[in-house]
Amino acid sequence: MIRDPRLVIIYPAIISLSCLLSGCGRSEKAENQPTPTPSVRPTSTPAPTPELGVLKTSASGLQYEDLAIGNGPRPLPGQAIQIFYTGRFEDGRIFDSGPFTYKPLSDKTIKGWKFGILGDTDIPPMRVGGRRKIIVPPHLGYGGMTLPQIPANSTLIFELEVRKLIDTDNPFNSVGR
Repeated sequence: MIRDPRLVIIYPAIISLSCLLSGCGRSEKAENQPTPTPSVRPTSTPAPTPELGVLKTSASGLQYEDLAIGNGPRPLPGQAIQIFYTGRFEDGRIFDSGPFTYKPLSDKTIKGWKFGILGDTDIPPMRVGGRRKIIVPPHLGYGGMTLPQIPANSTLIFELEVRKLIDTDNPFNSVGR
């Protein structure tokens, strides 16, 4: 019988460690066999590298063109993104413009903005200092909704500039200009 209660924990730990080090329970057959490789490979691919001045169309239908590639950090979950944007119709008329603090986790913005700023499987995310033109088809914009300045089923063109990232836990800690 063990009289010291600390030994109740120490003895099993010593026995387990010595069994592990001596190879208890390991068969020779398993040791000489090659490790099986999984038959399913991960399908995730790294985000594509941005190309300056090339208009591309993503699988979602969003078109994007990098006008300036930023060299600052990429947005992380929980950060707000300070953006300057200009929104136009296909005929060039401006319907909105100005600064906007975008909070990806809580804002209800159009999917075209989310894909255009944060990236998607075939769209690289923007970085601080970057400028991008996105052409948003209706299904990634407002669809059949009619807004005061935007008719239903409009294709929208935005020029976006990521100015800085704001840590929402500490609004005084921001990165950018």
